[in-house]
Amino acid sequence: MSKQFELSPRGKRLRAKQPRIASELMAELASLSKLSDSEIDLSDMPEELDWTNAVVGKYYRPVKEQISIRLDADVVAWFKAHGKGYQSRVNEALRHYVLACNRATQKKASRAKSASNSVQPVAVSKSKPARAKGKTTKRRARNHV
Repeated sequence: MSKQFELSPRGKRLRAKQPRIASELMAELASLSKLSDSEIDLSDMPEELDWTNAVVGKYYRPVKEQISIRLDADVVAWFKAHGKGYQSRVNEALRHYVLACNRATQKKASRAKSASNSVQPVAVSKSKPARAKGKTTKRRARNHV
């Protein structure tokens, strides 16, 4: 196995973590990779045909990022007063806020799109166009006297 390295944020070389796999497991995986799909025994794992109760993202765990944030003392005290896991509850509250903002933005975009798609017909008048307001000519002023 070749050594692989990655750089730390400070530019130092770090050895990448390689998962250790037992030699017996490596041999089994190699033999399985040589088999075609029809030769693999799936009797202990029946094919699932009904996906009506499937849940999308059931085991999804987003990547967490450690940050430093300044919050009002009373807000932190309120979250801490509700027991262990206050940071998770802060994260959950922020996630609800982000999702609500995203939904509001999507609603505005869909309303704007539907408004632009429904063009109102403009009524065309057959009468003479109206004259511009402003200075009256001498001829018009004489006719109105």
